[in-house]
Order: sequence, then C-alpha cells, then structure tokens
Amino acid sequence: MEELKREYERAIEDIELYYKHLEELEKQVNYSQLRKILKANLFLMLYNIIESIVTKSLELIHDKINSEKVKYKDCIDEIKALWIEFEHSKFEETKSLNIIKKLTKIDDEILYIEYEEYSKKKRSNISGNLDARKIREISNVYLLEHNQQIIGKKLAEIKNTRNRLAHGEISFSELGGNYTSRQMFEYYRECKEYLKEYISNVETYIKVKKYKK
Repeated sequence: MEELKREYERAIEDIELYYKHLEELEKQVNYSQLRKILKANLFLMLYNIIESIVTKSLELIHDKINSEKVKYKDCIDEIKALWIEFEHSKFEETKSLNIIKKLTKIDDEILYIEYEEYSKKKRSNISGNLDARKIREISNVYLLEHNQQIIGKKLAEIKNTRNRLAHGEISFSELGGNYTSRQMFEYYRECKEYLKEYISNVETYIKVKKYKK
C-alpha cells in the first residue's frame, strides 16, 4: 500500500513541477507555441497517472488475496464470481466427473488470481479507457467503495483528450491553444483529489479485508 502512495506522490510532484514551468512560460511571449504544446501534453501526464494508480491498486488487491490464501467460502460473492470467471477455462478443460468432484469441495478451495493473467483472460480494456464511470464499473467487480467527495467528472475529458492526441486526431499545439493555464490547473486539481480519495478507499478495503465476508 505504501508503494502505491509513493507512486502517487512521485507523479503528483512531477506534474506540479511541470505546471509551475507552464506558469513561467505564460509570462514569456516568445514561447507561445511551445506553451500550447506543453499544455496539451499535460493531459497525457494526467491520464497516465490515472491508469497507473488504478492498475497498481488492482494488482495490490489481487496480491493481498493471494498472499492470505483466502478460501472460497470466506470471500464475498463478488470475489467468488471473479475467481470462477478466472477458473472458467480450467473447468472447460476438465472432464465432467472431475468438475463435480471439484465443486463438492469448492468451499475449501484457496483462491489464487494472478492479476496480469486475469486481465489477459478477461481481455481487460483498461488501456486508454479509464474515466470515473469506468472506475466505478471496475470497483463494482471487487465491491470497492466509490468516491463520495470527488466524483471526477473531468476524468472523462482527460481520457477523451488524451485519446485524441494519441490517435493523431488533433495536434498538440492546436489542442493546447484551446485551454488556459487556469483551466489546466482545474483538471490537475480534480485528478489529484480524485485519486487521493480513490487510494484511501483501496487502503480501507485492504485494511478491513472487505474481500472477505
């Protein structure tokens, strides 16, 4: 959990330093074109921290469940469903009689769900798709509490703008010219506070073992 917090703090420090540099450029007329490009690039930085923190938080939850060797019968229904989905291909490769035998002792099965393998099997579409709505959907899979203080409405525009830049739909200078430095600060502030609350929710989830009954 501490590593997740440090990752967040490092990224926030980088963005704050970057934003201060943008403010300095606001005072220098000769750098107007560069300023536009740098403002647009801030959207990439903001989206990257969102995706990084959410991905690492899910890895952390999986690692915690795996390390505790939690039994199927002791988990909440949401984690049971996640494990069954993860194990589904193994059931398909097993003879019917063996499946029946496995089900008769399923309560004592130890859950092990390696996140990277799970996300591949699920064909996770996190990459380039994270906003507040998507994060709520993911949270529902784990019964992770949703943000209550910072809803994160601006995350959708951060995601969409990042994707427009990544797919070459608009140039950095053109997009950056559409935003003031003050507007960029508001995107940064909401992203920062949203993730701070999200991390707090993850910490509580792990601390009180909400994945267990």
